[in-house]
Amino acid sequence: MANDDTEIVQSALDGNEDAFAGLWEKYQLEAQKWAFRYVRNLFEAEEVAQEAFVEAYNRLRELRDPQKFGGWLRRIVTNIAISQLRRRRQTVPFEETSGILIDGRWTKQNNRYELPSLDASIEQQAQTEKLDAAIRTLPQKQRRAVAMFYFEEISQGEIATHMKISIAAVKSMLFRARERLKKELNREP
Repeated sequence: MANDDTEIVQSALDGNEDAFAGLWEKYQLEAQKWAFRYVRNLFEAEEVAQEAFVEAYNRLRELRDPQKFGGWLRRIVTNIAISQLRRRRQTVPFEETSGILIDGRWTKQNNRYELPSLDASIEQQAQTEKLDAAIRTLPQKQRRAVAMFYFEEISQGEIATHMKISIAAVKSMLFRARERLKKELNREP
């Protein structure tokens, strides 16, 4: 798969616009998932992913190792998503906040929801990255089952059909994966 990226990136650098469209098709959903982990809004995640692809296209010549396009794109998505969070945190629409008078003192309240702080968002991202790293340590079949069940929200029955194994085997695989992830996440760095 990585060699495919190298060839596609080189073709795009040689002026083949269709080649970059191939990278879009390959990484579009992943980019949206990466963005969603930060912005927690599907519409914003799509916008972040699209902006990241535009930036990747414009900066493609800066990519040192075309084989690592996916990781490079992920960093671009992450940077744009964090910038989006900063912009969101700096401006809260008027209707989102109001004040009320309590015992003769004016008190500020948020009506609809409390926006998370940037520090909390960055901490959440660090935990997400730690989880991603732990998932990458799983054997391929367990990793695939975890991704399908937890991220793609595919039922255990559908996973069993897709992987051509029994539902009991899927349950066992997910249990073993969770146990291994617990150990990996509780391990000191």
